[in-house]
Amino acid sequence: AIVVLENIERLRDEGMSLKEAASKGTGQIAVAVSAATSTNIVVFTPMAFMSGIIGPIFRQFGLSVAFATIFSLLISFTLTPMMASRPMKAGLYVFVGLLTLGSVWMILGPMAAIIVSVIVLLIAIADRLGGVKAFGRMWDKGYAEVANDYRNGLAWSLKHRGLIVLGAAVAFAFGLFLFGFVGSEFFPSYDERRMQVNVEMPAGSRIDETNRVLARVEEELSKYPEVMSVFTALGESGGDEMGGATGVQYGYVFAVLEQPEVGNYPPTAELVKELRTRLADIPAAEIIVQEATQFGGGGSADMQVQLQGRNNDDLEYAAERTIELIRETGNAVDVRSDWETGKPEIVIRPNRTKLADWGISVQDIAIIMRTFFEGSTETTFREEGEEYDIRVRLREEDRNQIGALEDLLVSTPKGYAPLKSVADISFGTGPTQISRKNKVRMVTVSANSVNITAGELQTQISQILELPPVDPAQAMSDILSGRSSIVPMASGVLPEGVTVYFGGEAERMAESFSSLFQALVLAIVLTYMLLAAILESYRLPFIIMMTLPLALIGVSMALVMTGMTISMISLMAVVMLVGIVVNNGILLIDYSQVLRREGKGLTEAVLEACPVRLRPILMSTVATSLGMLPLALGIGSGGEFRAPMAVVAIGGLLVSTALGLFVIPVMFVAMEARGERKRLAEAESV
Repeated sequence: AIVVLENIERLRDEGMSLKEAASKGTGQIAVAVSAATSTNIVVFTPMAFMSGIIGPIFRQFGLSVAFATIFSLLISFTLTPMMASRPMKAGLYVFVGLLTLGSVWMILGPMAAIIVSVIVLLIAIADRLGGVKAFGRMWDKGYAEVANDYRNGLAWSLKHRGLIVLGAAVAFAFGLFLFGFVGSEFFPSYDERRMQVNVEMPAGSRIDETNRVLARVEEELSKYPEVMSVFTALGESGGDEMGGATGVQYGYVFAVLEQPEVGNYPPTAELVKELRTRLADIPAAEIIVQEATQFGGGGSADMQVQLQGRNNDDLEYAAERTIELIRETGNAVDVRSDWETGKPEIVIRPNRTKLADWGISVQDIAIIMRTFFEGSTETTFREEGEEYDIRVRLREEDRNQIGALEDLLVSTPKGYAPLKSVADISFGTGPTQISRKNKVRMVTVSANSVNITAGELQTQISQILELPPVDPAQAMSDILSGRSSIVPMASGVLPEGVTVYFGGEAERMAESFSSLFQALVLAIVLTYMLLAAILESYRLPFIIMMTLPLALIGVSMALVMTGMTISMISLMAVVMLVGIVVNNGILLIDYSQVLRREGKGLTEAVLEACPVRLRPILMSTVATSLGMLPLALGIGSGGEFRAPMAVVAIGGLLVSTALGLFVIPVMFVAMEARGERKRLAEAESV
């Protein structure tokens, strides 16, 4: 609508009537507006049908923007020119003003409505006194100087095309360089005012010991006034970093906090850090204190290093070595392994030679031991129509004493033999659980990052474990094919046969980033195909899409300046930019082509078209940036989560607009001049 109205207003300034300007102005800009709007549709619609976790999260967002864009195009070609063709009466202004004032009152409250009323009243008084017209004349004079300076700068750029292209290439390389200073994470971290304390006692601990530690945690939490509610669970672990284990030695406490503005409370991260120190003196207990999020839950660690191998001793050593190396980085806390030994067990080692003498096998011993300890259902008790299984096994005192166990008689084809005569029996300790992935034994080392992002911690772990670098070509192939780029890798500092795999958040992040990059490639391809069909050229869409690398410069600069990270939210904004930044190039090239068809030369058409289209480009860029500014400021609860999308979009749009005003015309003139020389040479040869 901005582009259509600006073109109508420009024709009115040239002396056309309202109806003629509305008709001709809309027709002149129809192709450019249709192309610009359609690019948004082909970019946002595929977002709604992406696979993985991306689809459900952004389905409503993609469809909402796509349908809003479709209807905005219809309004721009129907209602907008119709209203522009008729003079506005005072009653309409009053109606719109009252409607706006009522909306502000309902949404923002009476105080905001009063402020808006005062501003509108001051503007009305200034208009009566001639201040608005004076401001308009001053503004037009200033803009005319800007447009003239732009035309002069563009003329110089067209004479030094090689220098402009080289400068754009250097700027693009600098933008890629800046990405090296940007961290990465699955979702932007923000304060959800939730926290969780996971507790693990030594294997074999009694339930009252675990309960005593949980009560101590509750007592410490009760000292903080910002704690609204507390939920305690005993008998299960609180998250993935403990493997989702169950048992009386596990428990967790989940707490919900008041919002900071309620009582000027500190961030949750500070409370977590302080509580971690307060609970450090609890003996024998392993305690993990961390923030809870709606995506990661309350127990999922920032980083999970999964070690796989077939030898238990190698896995145990690899886990200990990995924990030691991660702690040495100084950027990780709550470093632990789910390979926990210490669970009491009775170890029975059959003597195969003696078993053969008695005519039985190891399997027979295993079945007999299962019957002794777990029991077997030999019969059923029936009472009043109900059936109850009767499980037969050894008494508890017989199961817990090695002396009694050694004298147990084992049935063999040659008679009964004491268990100690065919096996060695001893007490020992074993792992509390054995995990497998793809049928291979696995130990998970988990850690939470401090001072750096999860992506940066993953990079450091890869370096200290001496993991081989990922081949860029293979990574790109995995992205385009939809495969995860995370694969098991051999480490240079761990035992041979042990492989390292980044799971948890790193695995989810790799899969989601792969889906987003696929969406980005699809958006670029669809945008090019659409522009080629509308502009009836294969060359012009390529020139227009040079705004995309220019936008990446702004993306990297915005992320570095704000200290934000590459996440699903910021990458989604990059995909959005594909449909946004090309609009400026469409406006510049489309009007240049219109003037060329009217008989103007290539350079002359560009020098006339670009200053004319400067105003709508600046208006739409400023309107889009200001519209996303509140989002970029992170205002409101959870604002930090949404802010990266606006920051990336604003940075990419501003830099792409500033550089594109010169780079796109220069590339257009260079490629069109080359095409004209080629056509002229072919004509002369004929």
